[in-house]
Amino acid sequence: MPDNVIVPVVIGLAVGVGLIALFIGMPGQLSREQVWVAKNTTQCSEPWQMEDTSLEGFFNDRGVRIYAIDTIRYLGEGTAVCEACPCTSGTTLYLKVDNSSVSIMKQYGFIVKAL
Repeated sequence: MPDNVIVPVVIGLAVGVGLIALFIGMPGQLSREQVWVAKNTTQCSEPWQMEDTSLEGFFNDRGVRIYAIDTIRYLGEGTAVCEACPCTSGTTLYLKVDNSSVSIMKQYGFIVKAL
């Protein structure tokens, strides 16, 4: 085999072995199952509010990646709620996270729920 053919073959093999090693070294990274978790929120006593940080920052610091955020109002418009911090806000917060993060989310009052 001529030298000018061996070099590309060797480079191709090295790249292939490197990609295989990369995928083996990252189990679950490519096919993580994501789920929606939900929590009825309070006016201002959520842990991220108490720490005066963003929702994403709060959970990122705890190893949870948030892929999507949605809210659904479960109290009708004009329904009176108290304004004290522990009172309900009338909104359900939905977060899309990795299935592996559910146990952490449960510590903060979230439950697995379809959106």
